[in-house]
Amino acid sequence: MIGFWILIMVIVLVLIVGLWWMIETGTKNTSRIKVIGFILTVVIFAGGIIGGNWWLDNTASGVRMRVTWRTEIEIGLNRTIQVFTATGELVYEYSGRFDVDQTSERIIIDIMGENNDNSRRVYISAPAGVVIIEEI
Repeated sequence: MIGFWILIMVIVLVLIVGLWWMIETGTKNTSRIKVIGFILTVVIFAGGIIGGNWWLDNTASGVRMRVTWRTEIEIGLNRTIQVFTATGELVYEYSGRFDVDQTSERIIIDIMGENNDNSRRVYISAPAGVVIIEEI
């Protein structure tokens, strides 16, 4: 994530320096300055897109960010959850699209309805036993 923000800061810095340069030399050859400014803008924009896609595809934090975005847009991932007691008995099982959040005390499962209109929230206490969550 830090690498992405460094990339953004470099792009902004280059744009500021390029803008300053265009203002300082703008009184001389305005048509040449416009062409150079256009080319500089296209190169920086394309570099930002290519760099951002590279970051999303080739870094662990980028891949996690993509999964987070997909989860937010699609309201959870297709998963299966199984909750077992300490002795191995199956207490709860659910398959479907849901979102998982956890704190130190419990695991929170948000299950959306068919039309995303009615939802229910399931709380599982952390020391209750073993919780297995698998993506389908």
